[in-house]
Amino acid sequence: WEYVHEVEDVLKKYPKLRFVWVHAGVSRRCSEPKHYEMIDRLCTTYPNINIDISWVVWEDVICDDEGKVKPGWSECIQKHNTRFYIGSDNVAQYFPIKDTSINLLASNITKYYQLFEKLTEEAGNNVAYGNAQRDYFDNWEVPSGETPHTNYSRMPSYYETECLDPAAGEFV
Repeated sequence: WEYVHEVEDVLKKYPKLRFVWVHAGVSRRCSEPKHYEMIDRLCTTYPNINIDISWVVWEDVICDDEGKVKPGWSECIQKHNTRFYIGSDNVAQYFPIKDTSINLLASNITKYYQLFEKLTEEAGNNVAYGNAQRDYFDNWEVPSGETPHTNYSRMPSYYETECLDPAAGEFV
């Protein structure tokens, strides 16, 4: 919690800023045993902070060594359920793979199901998709790609890419 004052300085100085604290401020080996207490205090104090719980915060901080949600986290998330987002921290799935029936992102999302079971239905829906839908996509004019759009343009790929297919254990 050594640097939380820096986040609070921004939240105080810019109260209209919608601040999404990715990974709940966690990095590898950078968290406290009761990290949820600090998150609860920030959510209670600052209405402009939202919390993303993707990446290592899930495995290293929110869950115990057996992969179960630790006490305190589900209560904090339930209390502030309109302020939390889940994510995969992976970039899309739109690349060629030999077996297109494999959803490479599924395990990165289904791991959160145990959390949703601890929350009320409304809170679980908020965290699972509702908050992201409301905050990122409501009132957003999604370009169709069929006609030129003033704010977005389609461009060819800059270079060929490859991605590790974890099911096959190889790059595709």
